[in-house]
Amino acid sequence: MSLSTEYMGLKLKNPIVVAAGPWSRDGASIQRSIDAGASAVVTETITLEANQNPSPRLYLSGSGQLFNTTLFSGIHLEQWEQEFESLRRGDCKLIASIWGNTPSELAYLAGKVERMGADAVEVSLSAPLGTRMDVGTVPREIFGFISAVTEAVDIPVVADIRFDYRAALAAIDAGADKIRINPGNIGDDDRVKAVADACNAKNLPIRIGVNGGSLEKHILARYGAPVPEAMVESAMYHVRLLEKHDFNNIVISIKSSNVPRMMAAYRLLASQTDYPLHVGVTEAGGNRMGLIKSGMGIGGLLLEGIGDTLRVSLTGDPEDEVYAGYDILRAVGYAVAGPEIISCPTCGRTQYPMIEIANEVERRLKEEGFKKPVKIAIMGCIVNGPGEASDADIGIAGGKDCAVLFEHGEKIRTLKGDIVSQFVEEIHKL
Repeated sequence: MSLSTEYMGLKLKNPIVVAAGPWSRDGASIQRSIDAGASAVVTETITLEANQNPSPRLYLSGSGQLFNTTLFSGIHLEQWEQEFESLRRGDCKLIASIWGNTPSELAYLAGKVERMGADAVEVSLSAPLGTRMDVGTVPREIFGFISAVTEAVDIPVVADIRFDYRAALAAIDAGADKIRINPGNIGDDDRVKAVADACNAKNLPIRIGVNGGSLEKHILARYGAPVPEAMVESAMYHVRLLEKHDFNNIVISIKSSNVPRMMAAYRLLASQTDYPLHVGVTEAGGNRMGLIKSGMGIGGLLLEGIGDTLRVSLTGDPEDEVYAGYDILRAVGYAVAGPEIISCPTCGRTQYPMIEIANEVERRLKEEGFKKPVKIAIMGCIVNGPGEASDADIGIAGGKDCAVLFEHGEKIRTLKGDIVSQFVEEIHKL
């Protein structure tokens, strides 16, 4: 099954896109996500001059809300040009997030990053918050900003709005190819209709995102807690608001850090709608528990045929999220790029350093960017190893200071000395 998709007219090899942030702050950071298999990466927001993150890195709004203020790049534009040139991108798309203080600055930046090789531009109108709160709420200014960019480039343009429906309308009128705005922030029915009509006219989708921690007050009061039924009712409430205005270009996401609750909510939602579902366990945790929760929740739903796109949310480097996404897809049976490594837990018959060998083989293949979809077995003993891993394309089973090389359960020869290097060499021959 192909994982390819299309985003704003861009052909993507898979639906994994790394968002803007510290993990895309320079070429080396972006390269790690590319090497991990991401189909697209959004840069940290590029400006004409290098920036220093404010200290403290929080902005207190007039309403008493705390916002992050750390999304401008600390690299000047000329350095970014060198960072772009250093990338080994392959078929990964590069989306440049940009900001300027005037339409002319934005137009210059947009044209510059297009010539540098960017595949799309994201105009960061909503962040860093605390530096320009008024800009994101003035439709006339937003129209001017987005118009300047769309007229300056031939590549797709994303307008990052999030808060004000008027800003969304202005960006759409200015020719944006995509907007980012949560329908929950649109407001009353007239505003919903205005955004729905504008998106319909330009064939722009809207994502409905439901968070168990911020349900509508009347729904939370009815259920008393963010139970699956409450989250689904919230999602379908927003769906009906859009459908009322003949809008059905919708994607739905339900966010919860509780795996049973998340799975139950998606099952219930899938029984009530055929809209595409974006599945994931939000705030899953670090690499240990986060991987377990994501594998259980996302993988379990995919095995049930539920889910059209996925998101792995880990407290760590984004390339780990990309690798985890691929591993989940691989584990549930999708033919994805890269090897599947299987290994036994070892036993008393194991006579060679199997654990070290397994870790080293995985590390080398990852560093080499090995992308062939092959099953590789690293087994503890020659008694049961070849038979137990007979469905593997290639494998080794240990003896004393040696390993038997086998393909599809058939023994080929014995490896002695540097077992890892010899085995990796044989893998590359496949």
